[in-house]
Amino acid sequence: MNKSTVMKGKEIIFALSILTLPAPTLAGTPKMMVEAQTSTTIRQQMDWLHRIRKINFVYDSLLDGELNIKYHGPDIQHLSVKKALKALFEKTHILYNINANYVILKRKPVQQISTSYTNINHKVQQVQRRHTLSGYVRDESGESLINATIYDLTDGIGTTTNEYGFFSLTLPEGEHQLRFSYVGYADKVEKLNLSKDMHHNMALRVDGKLPEVV
Repeated sequence: MNKSTVMKGKEIIFALSILTLPAPTLAGTPKMMVEAQTSTTIRQQMDWLHRIRKINFVYDSLLDGELNIKYHGPDIQHLSVKKALKALFEKTHILYNINANYVILKRKPVQQISTSYTNINHKVQQVQRRHTLSGYVRDESGESLINATIYDLTDGIGTTTNEYGFFSLTLPEGEHQLRFSYVGYADKVEKLNLSKDMHHNMALRVDGKLPEVV
């Protein structure tokens, strides 16, 4: 066997060894690349909790920007609801409050400092705090009232109850006069002093007035 034949044999063996090398698998993919492909926003994680765990989120539209940021925490699918909420919001400016199957979101209190200089005088002003009032509106038998109206006579804003009779309204700190109303039921007005988040249920009674006969 001459030298040329030996060299060609070695080249064939080397080529076959390359063809039989195992292809790279996902297990060998760097962790950072896998996370980049599966990264989602906080809102998308909330949508998963709503679909799978039946958690309803109540929040002001002012939080939209905060909820659209990327989520970089652990996989919440393997966590309890409480641990999942902590993972979602502990590194944000959002506070959460659990009420049965509802999670009420609000922005953490922020102090805005406005300083004007007159020689060495300083003025510090704090932004007015806001708190969330939530609860259920029912009739005297305990039946939930859907689309009942809750109206703040003090600030001129309001909301309605959902399909469970639940409502949530974020208001400035202080005294408020609230009117609860529903078609066919007598209105009820209550004064509340909001100094923190408050849960307040309301029961309305059927209006006993007879309709006018024309």
